[in-house]
Amino acid sequence: MKHMRNLFGYFLAATLVVAFAGIGAEVAGSIWLAIAASAVVASIALVGGIFVTMIFRTLFKLVQTGRILQYAGFWLTSFLGLKAAASLFATALFVTNPLLASFVLFALAFGSATICGEVPMRGRTWLPVKSKR
Repeated sequence: MKHMRNLFGYFLAATLVVAFAGIGAEVAGSIWLAIAASAVVASIALVGGIFVTMIFRTLFKLVQTGRILQYAGFWLTSFLGLKAAASLFATALFVTNPLLASFVLFALAFGSATICGEVPMRGRTWLPVKSKR
């Protein structure tokens, strides 16, 4: 659970940076609503990304999804998280460029988590690895 909590922190921080810096998304009004909206984005991005990764592994009988599929899944769910939070918190979060915002959010979260050692690099491949069965 510690890993999930830490990754949630990275996604939450990345969402706040993107929104407060105005990189494809902006916050307005209450700071608490902006934080709540960012928490929704982080939750959907993290849990959704894990779920998409599991689906890829199961559907294609993979031992490893590879960074390319994993990163694409987290980018997609970051996009969906931004769209959902913008709908739920229409007065607090405005998404002007969801593709850019979700990409920067994902890149900041995964990049910083990787640099800090939370996301392992050892033994991971860029391309998917099929199961030998």
